[in-house]
Amino acid sequence: MKDSRDPTLETLLELDGQVLVVDPEGSYWVRFVVTAVPVSPEKPHGLDYSLTLHGPVGGLR
Repeated sequence: MKDSRDPTLETLLELDGQVLVVDPEGSYWVRFVVTAVPVSPEKPHGLDYSLTLHGPVGGLR
């Protein structure tokens, strides 16, 4: 029986909740939010995601 899961999409789902520091001082970081949603014309791969950049004051940049 063939596994129908897409390993690339599974890898993206594993990023959910990850925070990565993007500068040597630790002042800026990015946060991933990735969730599985029903497949639709707007979301043909069944993923909803955001990638946000945060700065030293904790605000979005």
